[in-house]
Amino acid sequence: MPVEFQAGLEGSELQIQAVLNAYGSHVRMRLGEGGYLHSHVSKYPGGKNRQQVTIYGHADGNNVWQLLTAKGKVGMEYGYIEDGNEVVLRHNATGRLLYSDGKAPSAINGKHILVYGNTKEQVDNGTEEKKEGKGKGNEIFVVRWEQETGRSPQGKRIRTITTKFRLQHRNSGKYLGVSNEKYPSWGFNQGEVVLLKSGESSKNRRVVIERSWNDKIPETKIEPRRSSFLRNFLYLNQRMASSNNALIPDRDKYNHLESNPITWPFMIYPMRMNGRWDAREIKYYEIGNPIIWWLSTLACLLYPAYLAILYIAAVRAPITSRDASMANFTRVYTSTRILWTGWLLHYAPFFIMGRVTYLHHYLPSAYFALLLLAAVLYNLCIPQSKTFIERSKSNSGSNSNGWKGRLVGSLVLLLCISGFLLFSPLTFGYQQDIRNLKHRQWLKTWNIYIDGNDLK
Repeated sequence: MPVEFQAGLEGSELQIQAVLNAYGSHVRMRLGEGGYLHSHVSKYPGGKNRQQVTIYGHADGNNVWQLLTAKGKVGMEYGYIEDGNEVVLRHNATGRLLYSDGKAPSAINGKHILVYGNTKEQVDNGTEEKKEGKGKGNEIFVVRWEQETGRSPQGKRIRTITTKFRLQHRNSGKYLGVSNEKYPSWGFNQGEVVLLKSGESSKNRRVVIERSWNDKIPETKIEPRRSSFLRNFLYLNQRMASSNNALIPDRDKYNHLESNPITWPFMIYPMRMNGRWDAREIKYYEIGNPIIWWLSTLACLLYPAYLAILYIAAVRAPITSRDASMANFTRVYTSTRILWTGWLLHYAPFFIMGRVTYLHHYLPSAYFALLLLAAVLYNLCIPQSKTFIERSKSNSGSNSNGWKGRLVGSLVLLLCISGFLLFSPLTFGYQQDIRNLKHRQWLKTWNIYIDGNDLK
């Protein structure tokens, strides 16, 4: 959610803190809409000792930077940070300075300029090769004030939470920003930080200080303007969609948890809910009752054909029974259409999602599929009647369709109970050798006993 919204929540830690920022302040900043400006000890590939600078979605100690003057000084005598000031960002956890030589291409697609962390010695000597005088000032950024959303602005000073600004790299003239690309596993799938041209997306270059610490500045209550409910609602849904699509599967690494949507109705890849699968662990296995799961899938797949058969039969029925046949089709259609539509609407969107998917994403669809199965069985097994009372009377007599319907219903019920009893130890947890549970691995893709795809 927007930082202004979070600061307005009752009990939020963001409400009371240093409102203004000076040289020496320690800050946690949001960059673009992807998360926090972040760094850690890991390096970029290539052996040039460039420390990774990334976008990270969660608040932690590696998101904290100290604001220094262009000469690396701190202190209240240098004044508060405002529009046009030059700043240097020093990473609290590692001591590295935010740096760019304006030439190194980004580590993903080369379209942008890389931003990384350099040691003070490397910065003083210009480059990693330490060529004297080359690249001086590449750690300096110029503050460019953009917008103030607070209730009592004070000129163009940079205020915590309420001021939106940009950081312009002094030597290249480009702006600190995000490329909306994700690093591969060597970058922990975190977002890429680059230098952007002035014409590129302003949202990707926008900086907001979310948290500020400075012993010399008193903490006061921050009062951002209250944003509208509709705006927050739309923003939250946009961010959820963006975050979902960012959870992409790693195709270079086998993962026994993931599965494609096309496999869910057939339950081809159930998933282990434990990291360890030895006899001492309580083992949970995410698997449905195969009997009713597969029957419900069959009902969903054959439902359009079932309706078509009923309709054709009603149209081609003799004149004397056509009205009754059409009434039967209408009754079946109106009582089941919402169930099949619910199954489809909950299931189909996963095919256009780019995010990683799991079997449990099918559960809302499975709910509708099970109800549709019950409705289809009911309409197949119970004799056609206009009212429920007439249907009950026909079942109580010697009508052959009545006892056949009850027989089919009893058989399905027996199979469902048997499937539940057989697989319930895996659902409720099993703390013995898993091989004691015989005859449970019905498909080769189920990894109940052994994970045949694990190459470890």
